[in-house]
Amino acid sequence: MSIEKIDLINLDIDNLIIKSLSEEKVVVHFCSPFIQNLFQSLIITRESSYRIISAQDITDKWIEENSTQIDLFSSTRAYIITEAAKLSKSQIDKIEQDFSSRLIFCDEKKLDKLFAVFSGIRVVAPAFWQFRELSLYFKKFFKLQLDSKKLNIIDESLEKTVDVYWTFFEQLSLFASEEMEEGFSELIESYVMLDNFKLANLLNRKSLKQLFDELCHFKDLRSLEVACSFLSGHLIKVLDPSFLDRKSKLNKYEKEIISARRKYNDKQLVGLLSLLKRISFLSRSQKKEAFIEVMKASQKFTN
Repeated sequence: MSIEKIDLINLDIDNLIIKSLSEEKVVVHFCSPFIQNLFQSLIITRESSYRIISAQDITDKWIEENSTQIDLFSSTRAYIITEAAKLSKSQIDKIEQDFSSRLIFCDEKKLDKLFAVFSGIRVVAPAFWQFRELSLYFKKFFKLQLDSKKLNIIDESLEKTVDVYWTFFEQLSLFASEEMEEGFSELIESYVMLDNFKLANLLNRKSLKQLFDELCHFKDLRSLEVACSFLSGHLIKVLDPSFLDRKSKLNKYEKEIISARRKYNDKQLVGLLSLLKRISFLSRSQKKEAFIEVMKASQKFTN
């Protein structure tokens, strides 16, 4: 069966809807649940005959009850089947043979079983070097006024996934124009801190191989410096958690500091702190040797 691939950065959502509605049965694979939800909501708004049903709710009985039969409603029934990857091969076969209603199968998980039977469309996520284009795409979609400086900050600060970018731009679009400058800064800071706490959690668990593997994915020195500076500050707290003694109640982050202290000896913590401070210094000095140090650490640690 034919499969058309459309890059998300070139996606015309209206055209995708027109193509999907022109087929009696079509499979649409999405690279993000947010794009899928947009697609579904627009179809439901524009085409009153369509109903959404999850594959989890589709049984053999449901297929039989909704299969080919001559009645007043058979020509108007139409469904968007979500979580379509959960359909079994036998259900797909029955739908192909007996089902008369118009169907759109949707999911962001693998849909190979459906693509083997029905034609469809894949909406493809951008490669990591295309996320600047994704920023421009979402900037236009959400009707935002963002200069190149802000776009650079976004590209340096956000994790390179469609879901993270969508959520960020959607949240940014909620700010009024007079709030945009302050809102942008606060939102960026919250995303950077969220990523850094994820890294700190790896350090707390002593998952050092995974930690440095994550740092290997950083593409610019500024982001690497921010992350390593944060981790250095975190390690100082782990090395000497006595500042928590005077607190009557610890929050989750503070409890994790206490837990992490039990996993390391002083020599290990001092060595890690020295390494992270060196990487941070090299990054701040705009020396690409920082990336080499991260790669060496990734190869050194095995857990």
